[in-house]
Amino acid sequence: MHTRYEMAERVSYLTLLGNVGLTLIKLIVSLTTTSVALMADTVHSGSDALSTLVVLFGIKVAKSPPDEEHPYGHGRAETLVASILALSLIVIGIGVMWSAVTTFIAKDYSIPSTLALWATGISVLAKEVMYRYTVVVGKRTNSNALIADAWHHRSDAVSSIAAFIGIYLARLGWPLLDPLVATVVAFFVIRVGWSILRVSIDELMDGQEDMAMLESVRTLAVAVTQVHSAYNVKVHKYGADYHVDLVLRVPANLRVSEAHDLSHKVKDSICKELPQVTHVDIHVEPEVQEKSEESRPTQSCQ
Repeated sequence: MHTRYEMAERVSYLTLLGNVGLTLIKLIVSLTTTSVALMADTVHSGSDALSTLVVLFGIKVAKSPPDEEHPYGHGRAETLVASILALSLIVIGIGVMWSAVTTFIAKDYSIPSTLALWATGISVLAKEVMYRYTVVVGKRTNSNALIADAWHHRSDAVSSIAAFIGIYLARLGWPLLDPLVATVVAFFVIRVGWSILRVSIDELMDGQEDMAMLESVRTLAVAVTQVHSAYNVKVHKYGADYHVDLVLRVPANLRVSEAHDLSHKVKDSICKELPQVTHVDIHVEPEVQEKSEESRPTQSCQ
């Protein structure tokens, strides 16, 4: 069975070949036509090829085992890659929008050739296939980097659809629609980029958005005999992996060795039921009369 990293690398290499091929086709056609929308679409496809190279680098780093300097592993390399791809989407969107605006100002409209229609039509089909393939593997492997790359493909497919419509209408006598469509495409690309960037930044800052995961950990912990309660549950996402921290309340008369064995039972239960969890850190405290402490956050050293 292929590991998640092997699956991610395979889909990345396949889509890289597809992106390079599409970029070359659209570049050749764009040199023989004057369509602003097609030129923007060509740049977008080229950026997809570069983004896939970045994903491959991130996967290579992420699969490196933990070491002394990185005891929690290198999984967040995928999150960094997703952030880079999101930023590139935003920059590309701004660049395309700027190109369209300058065309409006200069009123440099032109009628694209039929060849431009064929190029964008082929791009729509190819990029949609790449999106569906990549997003399925990304969700299966829980890879934010692959999902971000998939949205690169989808945004390119949408931009190709918009370019096709703009070119077609321009050929019918509305050349103004060519740069107008490019502006709409740019807005969509920027919106997708911001959405991915927001999620990636939140993950890098240890945002606790997965409430279902938190509740699952708490439920599994208290289901173990002699665990009175579990609180201060925290889930940290490292690429595709999850690291869990929590505090257990146990009977005050337990010996140290018994409390230690109990914590291992909780850890084994969590890892068995939630395979995406790779690290579990447990702090054990004796049950006390003051229940109010359970709602208290982790005490700071300051």
